[in-house]
Amino acid sequence: MIETLSSVVQETKPLVTGNKEASINPLKETIENKVAETPILNLIDTIDNTSLECLKAQNETFHREWSNTAPIISDSGRKEFNLISGQDRDLLNNKELPSNSEIKVYDYDKNNFTVYNTDESSRVSEFIRPEIKIIPSENRYFDANQTSKTIACKDGEYDNYGNKLDDGGHLIANEFGGIPEQINLVPMESTTNRHGEWRLMEKDLEKAIANNQKISEFRGHCIYDDSSKRPSGFEVTYNVDGKPVSVYIDNPKGVI
Repeated sequence: MIETLSSVVQETKPLVTGNKEASINPLKETIENKVAETPILNLIDTIDNTSLECLKAQNETFHREWSNTAPIISDSGRKEFNLISGQDRDLLNNKELPSNSEIKVYDYDKNNFTVYNTDESSRVSEFIRPEIKIIPSENRYFDANQTSKTIACKDGEYDNYGNKLDDGGHLIANEFGGIPEQINLVPMESTTNRHGEWRLMEKDLEKAIANNQKISEFRGHCIYDDSSKRPSGFEVTYNVDGKPVSVYIDNPKGVI
């Protein structure tokens, strides 16, 4: 990916060496769709100073570096971020999350939030929602482009013909206020996501809420095999009117 971006910048170099101000938009248009897949910090050694200056000029409009968010360093040394879905979408859609961090993300309405913890490989290892409740449809946000991208950038499964066997599955469901950005999406076997164990768990939550029961302390752990970015399963715990519930959901690979 870095080679690709470097070559893109090289192709636009004639635009950059002239009027820098005039060159910003063509460079942005060429790079914008690729930069979300590769952290800007990794590009510094691959492009010349003139191109880098132009790229940084566009940084605030389409991609902010994580280092600019001024994280709080906890007593344990972990980085803690506070972000808002929609407002910080470029960061939340970034393929490379900060490692060993706690990322607290408020929904669009800023009234509810989910905490995502990342591991040493920058993968979401844990997600926590203080309370699960149905969010009015007008306050829900869905981004089909992002769910599709999840398969490609997080080791999703394809068959021998290039057809997707996984969905971009929401860790916190859209109906519960789950945000549409990549931080809340993982490759999930399509049947599991749509009709299987994961969807059945979500339906159990829906029924409990419909019966005026309170769903609290919803906590999930993503289980990974080796260095894969695709979870092999999920451990989920939550309380229903204070009574603990615990489930394990396998994320099988589809039949190729």
